[in-house]
Amino acid sequence: MMAKLICIKTYNNRAEVDLAKSLLENEGIRAVISGDFSVMPPLELAMGLRLLVREEDVQKATKLLSTI
Repeated sequence: MMAKLICIKTYNNRAEVDLAKSLLENEGIRAVISGDFSVMPPLELAMGLRLLVREEDVQKATKLLSTI
């Protein structure tokens, strides 16, 4: 069964979401950016880029992101 992914933050800036994803992954938390494989990237950016993590990582990820 696939792990449930939870949106922990929405960004309007590609550089910021990439930085947040890198921080999480450096701490061993797998993260996904919604829209990474979109056929309409400008639309995804206009709607916001969502940073997703596994449900069991939400608390740790949220705490890490609060430091930046």
